[in-house]
Formats: sequence, structure tokens, C-alpha cells
Amino acid sequence: MYLAAIFALSSMPARDLPDLAGKDHYAHFFEFAILGVLLSIWAVGRFRGKRPLWLIFLTLVCFISFYGASDEIHQYFVPGRFCELWDWVADTLGGVVSVLIILPLLWRRER
Repeated sequence: MYLAAIFALSSMPARDLPDLAGKDHYAHFFEFAILGVLLSIWAVGRFRGKRPLWLIFLTLVCFISFYGASDEIHQYFVPGRFCELWDWVADTLGGVVSVLIILPLLWRRER
């Protein structure tokens, strides 16, 4: 559902969104940080004891980065929106930071 929410927000024309004037990278960062937390919770429940932690981390980071890239490509086709490299970087960093923090904590808690 959260991925659908990201897609829905990305589908909104620029005129329907608040003007963040230079702060949109923070929105991208936190939007994908939440995604990283949700995916970490899912992954620990699904793969704990079945896959090594480093592989789960790598898989989540790749998924988040690819989803961020697809989100930016999608925005290219939305009126008033742009496909921006730095937005994708903010997406990926938000996901990486949250997975780096949350995944090991959840992993240890499940022991």
C-alpha cells in the first residue's frame, strides 16, 4: 500500500502539490526512509534465519534504489514534474540510512 501511495503522490501534477522550494530533497529522503523501515520489518519477518543479514540488506537497498529510479522516470511524464538525479539520490539515501539503522535492530530483537 505504501508503494501505491508513493506512486499516487508522484502522479499528482506540480500545481496540486505544496511548494517546497529547495526542500523537496528532504521530502524524498523521509518518504523513502519510511519505505526502508517498512521493508525492513517485512524482511526480518519473512527471511530471518533463512538468509544472511548482508544479503537482506543488499536486496532491500537495491529494491529501494530501483523503485526510486522508477519513481523519477514516472515523474518525467507528469505535468510540471521532473526526473531529477538528486531526487533519486535522496530517495536512495533515505532508504539506505533507515535500513542501516532499523534492520540490525530488528534482527537482534528477533533472537
